[in-house]
Amino acid sequence: MRVAAVCKDGTGKAVVKSDAFTENGVFNGTPKITVKTSATAEPGKYTVSLLCGGTTVSAATTLQITQGRPPLLR
Repeated sequence: MRVAAVCKDGTGKAVVKSDAFTENGVFNGTPKITVKTSATAEPGKYTVSLLCGGTTVSAATTLQITQGRPPLLR
C-alpha cells in the first residue's frame, strides 16, 4: 500500500501507523512511502494515523480490509 503525506514542517520526522500494518512507516524526507498490511489482519476497519514530529496525531483516516487471511488447513 502506498501512503503519501506532507507535514507542515516537512516529512523528515513523520510516521504513519496502523494496527493493520506490519510495521510503522517512516518518511525519511520523501513525501511517499510503501507500507505492508499484515497477513494476519482480519477484515474490518483500521485507523491509519499520521504523526508529524513523531508524537502528535496530525491526520487520520480509515483503511478497510475486505479479505482476511485464508483459513488454516487442519
